[in-house]
Amino acid sequence: MRIGIGLPSAVPGATPEAIRAWAAQGERAGFAALGATDRLVYDSLDPLVTLAVAAAHTTTAELVSTVLNIGYRGNPFVVAGQIASLDRLGDGRFTAGLGMGAWPDDYAVSDMAMTTWGARFESALAQMRRAWRGELAGAAGPVPALAPGRPAVLLAGLVPAGTVRAATLADGWVAPAFSVDLLRTGLDIVGTEWARLARPGRPRAMPCQDIAHFLQISGLDGHPQGGPVVLPGGRRRDIDVEIGQSRTHSRLWKPACGCCWCPGSPWSWPLSRAAFPDGCPCAG
Repeated sequence: MRIGIGLPSAVPGATPEAIRAWAAQGERAGFAALGATDRLVYDSLDPLVTLAVAAAHTTTAELVSTVLNIGYRGNPFVVAGQIASLDRLGDGRFTAGLGMGAWPDDYAVSDMAMTTWGARFESALAQMRRAWRGELAGAAGPVPALAPGRPAVLLAGLVPAGTVRAATLADGWVAPAFSVDLLRTGLDIVGTEWARLARPGRPRAMPCQDIAHFLQISGLDGHPQGGPVVLPGGRRRDIDVEIGQSRTHSRLWKPACGCCWCPGSPWSWPLSRAAFPDGCPCAG
C-alpha cells in the first residue's frame, strides 16, 4: 500500500504558499502522491492548476486529480488539452482521476442536466483519448500524441455501473472509502470485470478517505497485515496489501490547518505529525 496526501486546494482561502509548501514538504516526507479534488460552486482551487503548481515544486511524487469532474465540462477536447499539458509539464507524473460530479449546484450553474451523464461521460472520455493519441489535426498540423498509456486514467464510481466502467474503460477505480462493505463490493466488481475482459495485470484501486478511518474500516488499524508505517530513512516503509483482485492505495485528501489532517491538531494521525515535524505547511 502506498500513501498519498491531498493538497489543501479545497480549503477555503487556500494560499499559493500553502500549496507550494504542502507539495514540497509532502514529497520530502515520502508521500507517494499528491492529490487535488474538484468543485465548481465552492471556494476551492482548480485541481489541474493546483497540480501544475505542485509539479513545479516536486520531482518524483505522482500527481492525481481525485477527481476531476467531467460531467459539466462541455468541450472534452479543451479538457484533454489541459490534461495533456499537465502530464507533459509534470514529466509524465499525472494520473487523471475522473468522475462525473455529484453536486447539483455545479451542474445548475453549468446549465447541464444530471441525466444521461453516464453516456456523456463515456463519449467525452473517448474524445479525450483521441486527442491523447494524436488524432487531432488542423491547418497548423497535428496535435502531438502523448506517450503510449499516458495519462494513466482512474475513474470514480459509487454504484455498480460506475465500478464496471472503471474496469472496462480505465486503469482502475478511485474508490470512496465510506465503508468497508462499499469498498469490498466495489473491489470485487472491478476485479471480476477486469478478469472477465482478460485484461493484463490488475486494476488499481485508490480509496480516498481519512487514512486513520480507512485503516480502521479495512482491518489494517495497527497494520497487522503489513507491519508498521514509518517514514523513509527509518521513518516509513510501504505496506503490501491485497484486497480482492486489486492493488490498494490509500490517499489523504483535503487537509486543513487546525483540523485532523494537520500535524498541529491534537486529533491528527501520528503519520501527519511525523511527516511535518515543524508544523502544518498550511499555517506557513
